[in-house]
Amino acid sequence: MHQGWPKFTRNLWLATREGGLAALIYGPCTVKAKMGGATVVLKEETFYPFDGRVAISISISGACGKSRFPLELRIPSWCAEATVTVNGRPVRAAGGGKLKIEESWKDGDSVVLEFPMSVTTSRWYDNSTVVERGPLVYALKMDEKWSVKEFDGADWEKYGPSYYEVTSNSVWNYGMRARDLDFQLVEQRSYDGSYPWNVENAPVVLRAKAVVLPDWKACNGSVGPIPYFTEDGDDTAGNAWIELIPYGCTTLRITAFPTR
Repeated sequence: MHQGWPKFTRNLWLATREGGLAALIYGPCTVKAKMGGATVVLKEETFYPFDGRVAISISISGACGKSRFPLELRIPSWCAEATVTVNGRPVRAAGGGKLKIEESWKDGDSVVLEFPMSVTTSRWYDNSTVVERGPLVYALKMDEKWSVKEFDGADWEKYGPSYYEVTSNSVWNYGMRARDLDFQLVEQRSYDGSYPWNVENAPVVLRAKAVVLPDWKACNGSVGPIPYFTEDGDDTAGNAWIELIPYGCTTLRITAFPTR
């Protein structure tokens, strides 16, 4: 996956057929482009995908500090109603689609997008529940224990001297009840310079109501098959509140929760 970030960065901004610029995916960045006789620099500041605010400041040099071109912004399909302002002036933006703004831009202009992120659920394999907020899927927060293991012999020659093993003693065999799905946003941190994609620094934490499934066990060092369930009895062992963090912040993952 080492190619992922360069490809992501390369496609943050694209040129349009009409001679404009388009932001199709969002992340902190700066793009520089020749627009007519002017040099335009757009600086994007955001903590997306953990936060829904995207601020774009426009700097223009040459051509008397002005340039007219269309600016296209993607409104994600998960966002029901985005809020977009140009220099503080509201621009109407519906959810899911492309917003085109054509202005005679001048040096110092700004565009701010707000994508409200609500918690939603969808049903995946075997009718399991998956929790989402904005563009991210969430997974169970578990205590991860990292230890270094050494290779020897032929494995040392093939893979190097060592590798990491990740284990956890946390309870993981949780399910959910369809009749009382309940989710709360308990933590949302702003960017503080730390690497966000791990358990310790996860910027967003959700709290969810769950039940323990004692008959759902590990098999061969991984999650075993979910036991067959009928309505004749209750296979749960009490209610619990669990914490969920963005999927990409986890190494050991329980993401699709069996639902009774």
